[in-house]
Amino acid sequence: ILSMLQLQRNMTAKVLNLPRRHLYLTAITNLEAKPIDMDAKTKSIVAHLTIIGWVIALVMNSSEKDELASFYLRQMLGIVLLGVAIGVVGWLPIPGIGIISGILYIGVIVLWVISLIHSLSGEAKLIPVVGEHFQNWFSSL
Repeated sequence: ILSMLQLQRNMTAKVLNLPRRHLYLTAITNLEAKPIDMDAKTKSIVAHLTIIGWVIALVMNSSEKDELASFYLRQMLGIVLLGVAIGVVGWLPIPGIGIISGILYIGVIVLWVISLIHSLSGEAKLIPVVGEHFQNWFSSL
């Protein structure tokens, strides 16, 4: 791979009529760190994509607070914690609790889909039953 890069630099230097050393400097000086700009709707959608997406949306929202993104960050945190709590309860050695937790976990997935659909519309809509609680409990986000 390294020889391919050297060959590419040599060919580029010949085409541009530049010394090879100039290409190194140009490559180094042309690097710029550009901040990624996400709007509120994009942040709210990214928050629904795994825990890593939620963390990315949280970090992006911390620099520039958007009410819509904060709304869905709170909602997704609640949905994830609800899923974790149901998963933990499902491991308790109580007869039948595994079936009950499985049914409840399907409900968590339905809540996630509802929340994702609402975030795609760009409107802040509460999920049924627990949405208002999540907004109150996690109001610091």
